[in-house]
Amino acid sequence: MSRTTLPLLPIISLLIFSLPLVILATFTTFLAFSTLAVRVLLVYLEMGIALLQSGFATPVFSGTSALVSKRKPGIGGRLGADAVRRPDTGRGLVQRQRGIGGPWSAI
Repeated sequence: MSRTTLPLLPIISLLIFSLPLVILATFTTFLAFSTLAVRVLLVYLEMGIALLQSGFATPVFSGTSALVSKRKPGIGGRLGADAVRRPDTGRGLVQRQRGIGGPWSAI
């Protein structure tokens, strides 16, 4: 070998070994980002469809709006945070129903 090609040998060998790695890394990065973009698109599409359905849907209510609990008050007659005494009779516990107040209340 001549003296002029000797300094180019490390550069050429680096190019030979690194170019396939660069191409493979570019391909896998593109594949990963495109897969992520499709998944994000699907999540936002499903969320948008759910919001549209909840916005146009009419809520269906049953005849009763409160659930009656059979359990007794705790020590000292105290009620839990989600229970109140029935105002008309004073007997039994009424559980507050936790539901969606309106079609846009989830937002």
